[in-house]
Amino acid sequence: NFSGELVLTGIASHHHDEVKKTIRDLGLTERVRILGYLPYEDLPCLYNLARLLVFPSLHEGFGIPLIEAMASGCPVVCAQGTSIPEVVGDAASMFDPTDPEKIAETIWAVWSDNDRLNSMRVKGLQRAQNFSWQLTVKDTIDVYRRVSDHAE
Repeated sequence: NFSGELVLTGIASHHHDEVKKTIRDLGLTERVRILGYLPYEDLPCLYNLARLLVFPSLHEGFGIPLIEAMASGCPVVCAQGTSIPEVVGDAASMFDPTDPEKIAETIWAVWSDNDRLNSMRVKGLQRAQNFSWQLTVKDTIDVYRRVSDHAE
């Protein structure tokens, strides 16, 4: 059985009413909190308080919240598609975002297994180290240098 509170953040405004209606229809208004978009400074606290991050994105350019969660030691359960697998590597559990039953199964498999959660925390912290700003700047400069060398 699930116990606890679900927290939703970053819901697009054009889906907000639909999400709220579904929560009401399922009788979950006392267990689901919709926080909307939060200031960047508040996110580490939220990630640290969370048991896990569920990221069911269908269209993702990169997935910064995934890295933020992993860097905060928050296990990640996410969609298997777009750039997401490249971002999380083997540090997350993934699901088909178009299959609600598979999403629920994957969430529950992670949620209910403390050993798995702890392992994912460690892997996530390690994986997040691959995405520091300093490393990104260094890699970008290296690419520009290689392109510049070939252009001459």
